[in-house]
Amino acid sequence: MRRPPQGKKAFVCLCEDVTEKDLFDAVAEGFSNIETLKRYSTVCMGPCQGKMCQAGSIDACARANGKTVAETGRTTARPPDQPVPLGVLAASSASAPGTTDGIARLAHRSRCGVPGFGSLERPESYGDPSAEYQVVREGVG
Repeated sequence: MRRPPQGKKAFVCLCEDVTEKDLFDAVAEGFSNIETLKRYSTVCMGPCQGKMCQAGSIDACARANGKTVAETGRTTARPPDQPVPLGVLAASSASAPGTTDGIARLAHRSRCGVPGFGSLERPESYGDPSAEYQVVREGVG
């Protein structure tokens, strides 16, 4: 990992303005677990959600604790783990943009209820479960 010259600030998380010294101080105060360190220092909680700073924060935590990076582990990713445009979050469920595929088009033609599940539309029901069971048993075996 590339480090700044001795005596200079070593920023780990530019989004949240967290330095290596901040993380070392937090570990000295008892926040030695990577999860508690994240919550105490807000490292990896900025707009990048840890995509730019997670490796550096894990490395700093490992060095502060005298452990390896593998022993330190990584923080738990929480949804949304992929960036979501604000327009999707602000839109009502009726107007939220989504992805329509063959299953959704078939469900629309069959007049099944088609609620949105994330960015995909999926049929709510394919009809009566017992009738479907009978069709499979009699038609397929």
